[in-house]
Amino acid sequence: MEMSSPEDFVEAYAKGSTRAGLEFTFDKIKELVINFRSKSTSFLDNPGIIKDVRKNYSSGEMKEYKKYVESKDLRRLISFGLTLRKITDTAKRTDFRNKIIAKHKTEGLHLVQFVENGLLNELIAFSNKDELVNEVNEVLKNIEKYVLFIQATDDCDLIIEKLKTKIHSSEPYIFIVSGMGPAVDLLKDCEKEIKVIMGDYKLKKISDDDTENLFFRKILD
Repeated sequence: MEMSSPEDFVEAYAKGSTRAGLEFTFDKIKELVINFRSKSTSFLDNPGIIKDVRKNYSSGEMKEYKKYVESKDLRRLISFGLTLRKITDTAKRTDFRNKIIAKHKTEGLHLVQFVENGLLNELIAFSNKDELVNEVNEVLKNIEKYVLFIQATDDCDLIIEKLKTKIHSSEPYIFIVSGMGPAVDLLKDCEKEIKVIMGDYKLKKISDDDTENLFFRKILD
């Protein structure tokens, strides 16, 4: 999922040009950054969505996230999540999601959904304050390891099987089970069994009308 950021690109390009004896003006470097960023969102092929993504990338909410998230690639996916959160048209949402999957695969979409559902804010609040930056970046970079997204087409047996596989394979210190929309009731039906499996974890439950999220943190001896 990682790729060269516009800033990395410009730095490398500028260094190479310096070796060649060329001088880059501020305006030229700015032009390179703009062009590179345009390429990073051009796959969306929707001027309105692209404009919203760029707006969210420079928003006050993103400014807060930048305190914890250093990667430009992660920041871009976060801006996708902030954008998707505000799209109410079903066809536009589906098109946006499909393009994210095509470009960033399911892992990228899950990170976007993580932000859309407000889970990044909760993760920041839930993380160990002494390890806040490390924990936030670790979860975002390895979203499949730390989060189980419930699908409306799942059933309790499948959810429990997925949960056991994830927990037993890595024994994560943080784990999140998340359901949205039609998956909320399904998650509620499985919650008792999930709690039994996660008996060594402290639970924080966050719910509203359209989401159900179970935050677990490993209880240390």
